Amino acid sequence: MVARGRATIRFDAKVNTVTTPQNPTPRGSSLRERYAARPAPNSAPAPAPEVVEPTVPAASSDPYGLDARSVPAQWRDTPQESHDVGNTSSIDTSFEPVAPSYSHTDSDDFARDDDYRVNTKRDRPQMGVRAVLANKFGIPVGKGKAELEYDHLITRINRGLRNPKVIGVLGGKGGVGKTTSAMVLASTLAQHRSKPVVAVTLDYNDTLALRTKAVADAPRGNLSILDFATDATIRTPNDVAGCMRNNKHRLSVLGTGLSALKHEVLTPEQFLRGLDILKRNYELIVVDFGNAPNTETYWTALESLDSMVLVTSTENDSLQGSRRVEEIARDAGLLELMDQRTTVLVNHRSSAEPKVNLETFVNRMHSVKAREVLDIPWDDHLSESGPVDLDLLSKPTRYQYVRAAALVVSSLPA
Repeated sequence: MVARGRATIRFDAKVNTVTTPQNPTPRGSSLRERYAARPAPNSAPAPAPEVVEPTVPAASSDPYGLDARSVPAQWRDTPQESHDVGNTSSIDTSFEPVAPSYSHTDSDDFARDDDYRVNTKRDRPQMGVRAVLANKFGIPVGKGKAELEYDHLITRINRGLRNPKVIGVLGGKGGVGKTTSAMVLASTLAQHRSKPVVAVTLDYNDTLALRTKAVADAPRGNLSILDFATDATIRTPNDVAGCMRNNKHRLSVLGTGLSALKHEVLTPEQFLRGLDILKRNYELIVVDFGNAPNTETYWTALESLDSMVLVTSTENDSLQGSRRVEEIARDAGLLELMDQRTTVLVNHRSSAEPKVNLETFVNRMHSVKAREVLDIPWDDHLSESGPVDLDLLSKPTRYQYVRAAALVVSSLPA
């Protein structure tokens, strides 16, 4: 035994360890040995997992039910009922039940199992009754499954991109809500992404500018894409910012259309020059296409797209017009764009039930596995045809556009 100050160290000849009164546990013991020595909390065998046979949904009684219309309850203004599209009578249910097993999917990103923290402080819910209990009464409740899924959509919108990307919004005819959809989609992207987003129009009217409520006056906020591309004085980021209108959702807008009275024509070279300037200042460029695909500039703009949003309404001529846009894209050789990087939005232009067979249209569009079809409900605010404010949208409409933004960003090449 040797005394060193206040501590006394004892050497044991039989055991090759060093212990102190303050630390009687041998220093050489591992965590595995320490936890192996602990008594088991319960030696009873765990009960076998209950095997629940999946139920087959009944055939839809709603002729206009869309699988993409399903909206969580807290995002509904009025009680709604969701139905699956398709005939379920042919589904084979004569399979053997399989014990449940865990497999990681993209939907599990919000609930990863590699977090070793215990008793952590969780994010407060912001939706439904849970938000009232947590924020008003201070009850420690966490977010529900629907809110976690919504957060996962926001995470998908914030997916990182290596290079600037171009998103085109097209429609088969006028009056389908193409410009309004472009404005809502671009505003949703700008609100949730950290890097800047811009929306421009190739049309011969100022509809995109009319959908923008600017929060501040821009020095040169009335330029068209032609003016922007041919102005040699636009060089620095400040010069570019001075040409843009900005709304409350941080979206920059170059929304003045070409002037038909001045016989203005945007050439492919001018479009590409303007697009190059935009790519040096913005991460996402949303292009609102015109309704006359008979120019070389239209084809050039179509070939520059990284993702496409095809907008249609619930009228028969609009649904037929979407086929025309699809044929144009295929004739241009843009098969990958049309089949794998296209999202279809079906706008309801009134609160009345549509008089067309939407199920047939959706089934045809879903014939390509990678293509998604979303149903956009009729919305009071969007029907005003005025400046778009995301905060004034109904909950189902806003939720569907968040889904659309997540789908579009997910379809973009890295």
